[in-house]
Amino acid sequence: MPTAHFRLHVRQGSASERRVRALGDSAEAARAVVLRLLGIDDRAEAAPVDLYLADTRAEMTGLVGRPTSGVVPRRARLAYLLAGAAYRPLFRHELTHVYSLDAWGEPGRGGVWLSEGLATLATGACAGVGIDARAAEFARQGVLVPLPRLAREFSSLPEPVAYGEAASALQFVVRTGGGIGAIRALWRAAANPSPQQSAEHPLGPDGARIEREWRTYLRDVRPVGIDTAAVLRDGC
Repeated sequence: MPTAHFRLHVRQGSASERRVRALGDSAEAARAVVLRLLGIDDRAEAAPVDLYLADTRAEMTGLVGRPTSGVVPRRARLAYLLAGAAYRPLFRHELTHVYSLDAWGEPGRGGVWLSEGLATLATGACAGVGIDARAAEFARQGVLVPLPRLAREFSSLPEPVAYGEAASALQFVVRTGGGIGAIRALWRAAANPSPQQSAEHPLGPDGARIEREWRTYLRDVRPVGIDTAAVLRDGC
């Protein structure tokens, strides 16, 4: 089914097909939020994006080879999303990948934390719990890692912590360090690191100070945990 900016692909007779119009509306609403966050002109981003919607994780495995809730192939204007009857699809997360990769290019291996953190930031509250509240809970538990380690080992760290920590740190940068332009500059630096940059803090020359200030800020945020099992079952 086409919408103004998407082509939705659903299996005939599926739950996704039965609510495809509502899913299309959700995708359009998510697109507006994502483009606003990324600072991309809506009029310049007119080419349609293909969205392949699956009812179950087993169906997602058949499509992409693993039971994920969403995936965007490298530099492709398409996304695969879990969108079953009771599931809240991660449209903002996956569309952030689509539009940021298209506009800014690949961030490189050292920028995976930026890409996933930004997509998590775009999603916002999950199960009613805000990004900083989740990060504050991780800090309370003592499981936050130094940001240089987060950037270096992102894919091997526990996903809830890695994604939540990255999103909170980037949100702090956006709020206090020059908006989305500061994230775009970090992205480009990660994509084309010089020998000097490779040894720098992942938040740049002033990164150690920014990280200290972010961690100090989290001390004043009320920590709230999140039910990871419920999120896996129902989405955000």
